[in-house]
Amino acid sequence: MGRKWLLLSVGLMILLAAAPGSAKEGVKKPTKMEAEDVFGIGRLWTVHLRITEDGLRMMDPTRPVPRRGGVVGRSSGQPATAPATRPGEPATKPAAVEGQRLAPSPFGFEYAYVKCIVELENEVYRDVGIRYKGNASYQIASRGLKRPLKLDFNRFVDGQKFHGLTALNLNNNAYDPSMLREAMSYAVYRDAGVPAPRTAFAMVYLTVDGKYDREYLGVYAIVEEIDNSFLKSRFGSAKGLLLKPERISRLPYLGEKWSDYEDKLRPKTDVTEAAARRIVEFVKLINQADDETFRRDIASYMNVDGFLRYIAASTMLLNLDSFLVTGHNYYMYLNPEDNKIHWMPWDLHLSFGSFGEVESAEGKADLSIMRMYQGENKLVDRLLAMDDVNKAYKAHVKQFVETCCSVDKMHARIDVMQAAVSKADALAKAAGKKEIPATMPVNAGRIVRQKPDLKPFVSQRVESVLAQLDGKTEGFVPGGDAGSRWRFAEAFTGRGGRAGATGLGLAFMRASDTGQDRKLSQAELDQATRRFFADSDKDGKGSLDEKTLLAALQRSIPKSVEAGAGITRPDAPQRPKNMINIQNLGLEQAVAKLIIKEADANKDRRITLDELLATARKTFKQADRGSNGLLDERQVAETMIRLLPAPTTPPPARGW
Repeated sequence: MGRKWLLLSVGLMILLAAAPGSAKEGVKKPTKMEAEDVFGIGRLWTVHLRITEDGLRMMDPTRPVPRRGGVVGRSSGQPATAPATRPGEPATKPAAVEGQRLAPSPFGFEYAYVKCIVELENEVYRDVGIRYKGNASYQIASRGLKRPLKLDFNRFVDGQKFHGLTALNLNNNAYDPSMLREAMSYAVYRDAGVPAPRTAFAMVYLTVDGKYDREYLGVYAIVEEIDNSFLKSRFGSAKGLLLKPERISRLPYLGEKWSDYEDKLRPKTDVTEAAARRIVEFVKLINQADDETFRRDIASYMNVDGFLRYIAASTMLLNLDSFLVTGHNYYMYLNPEDNKIHWMPWDLHLSFGSFGEVESAEGKADLSIMRMYQGENKLVDRLLAMDDVNKAYKAHVKQFVETCCSVDKMHARIDVMQAAVSKADALAKAAGKKEIPATMPVNAGRIVRQKPDLKPFVSQRVESVLAQLDGKTEGFVPGGDAGSRWRFAEAFTGRGGRAGATGLGLAFMRASDTGQDRKLSQAELDQATRRFFADSDKDGKGSLDEKTLLAALQRSIPKSVEAGAGITRPDAPQRPKNMINIQNLGLEQAVAKLIIKEADANKDRRITLDELLATARKTFKQADRGSNGLLDERQVAETMIRLLPAPTTPPPARGW
């Protein structure tokens, strides 16, 4: 009898192992080619996430202590681990710990991976690592369910992959009511010959025992991870140095030590001494080499044609939240195969006119194809100053606007993607489910006030680019003074950020420029400093404390200041004035504290005229990079941006 029961038990175990309800339910062994089938511009997946209540609680990010200049300090929680993305794995990787905090994101979020069961169509994967991701896209959705997510199949189970893919990003299409911008933009980059992730769409559901039962989160964009598999498939090697710069505008030269670059360039793979030296030499070439040396050597450091394709596609897409304007949302890869640097785009949900809040949709569609940014972008400026490179860039723009970015091609793409989103909406509606928005209402918040409809905006952009290529218009160039910078860079800085600092700098400049030549001399600065001190020292004490400074600043700072009108052709239509509001931003308090900190030489918490003059002259000297004894509006505004503290971060988000 015992033997029969033993045989019966073994038989039942074999049957159960093969049955659909087993722990291996629906898991297929991926083939080498199956990863290609995951993606497609019209591909729609159903994704069901199962997380424990404890896991869900651990996923909520902690926040570090903000420090001046936008750099975050450490909180008192668990120590951070390796970088948040893991494109390269060491030979022996340490065991992943559920709930362990990753290094802070640029917005200060310390995310943590937890274990999750992931169902993709009829396939089930267990102990998949899941965490939140993103900066602005997380922050805007942090009080709701539809937050951006990252899946890491390999984090807790060595070798586990989804059709050959180790990781996937589930992007929540924040700030994009169309839910198409991210997928559309990556498709354009790929067609333009730029190494860019593939995408698909997904209907995402969430189950948390006792809390949510297959709750519909909405339509997400599935975005391929830039990892080892990606690097091997695009570059032939994953052994190079992958960088994802943040909080560093346009690759400035910071000196000869790699340590001065590391926290800003944010390496995602191991950094060798040779690779670090190569990157330092590259930024030094951009910023300090004479024209002859730059022309001779630049092509040995970077894939110039690939970069031209990247900026040409960015120009067509109006991808302003990128290397061109904000200085982030891109990857650089030093490929060991050619020892050159290559560019890749990232985080594209603010493309197609969604970034910035002042210019109209028509104004953005008319942005110059030669200069979409204000001030210097030395790499772009120096490259386009070379005749052969300039011609190659324009040729790429012309090719793209006639092929992958033509109205017909773009509209057809929109139709295919819209069909996938509409299908998801219909399926959700039939099941009694409702989409959870991750975007702000129109005319709310600070990132974007107008989200142009895609098809009309694409048509306007193509029309403008063709007119610029034909020499009929130069397009709209952000103004020659620093005020125009606010139109785009202000979006992520928040209360009291770059917008206010820029406006304050312009207001000070125009009040001090007695010569009315839009230049500030040392003598004019001295005169303005003396005038301000006399106006502030109402009681004749000969020194000012912080309270007195604050009162004087509140009297002095105007409500708003007009930014520059920009550079346009004489026959271009007149544009409305762009007014920067600089009151009610808390700037007076920030400036008063700054003056006390910088000028109080004897540390008595009071400022004399001599102390204020000495500080003003020191600041003038630092700002006068050309050493010509004059500051223009851009230099004054950028100095104010550099000196003023970064805005404080918002309060921690509540959990799901």
